[in-house]
Amino acid sequence: IALAMGEKGQITRLLAAKYGGHLTFAALSDARASAPGQPTIKQLQQLYGFAQQRPDTKLYGIIGNPVHHSKSPLIHNSAFRHLGECDVVLICYISTYSI
Repeated sequence: IALAMGEKGQITRLLAAKYGGHLTFAALSDARASAPGQPTIKQLQQLYGFAQQRPDTKLYGIIGNPVHHSKSPLIHNSAFRHLGECDVVLICYISTYSI
């Protein structure tokens, strides 16, 4: 079981179910998080569809630096949940990039 912390490691927590992880840790609220990057139970369940994730769940990412302010996961994942899809949009923090 591997759980990374911070912005860069949050993806390991959000996708544990897709990749066969037996568990992940989530906080009861943002104020009660015990580690950087720890999502809340509500975020895991409602925003990222944790219980519905499967090995064939499609992933989409918003990359950048900074990127934590993006509303894309909220907008797109809400639409996926409404349509009954298990696909997931994630924020992918990268230190440097070039096009």
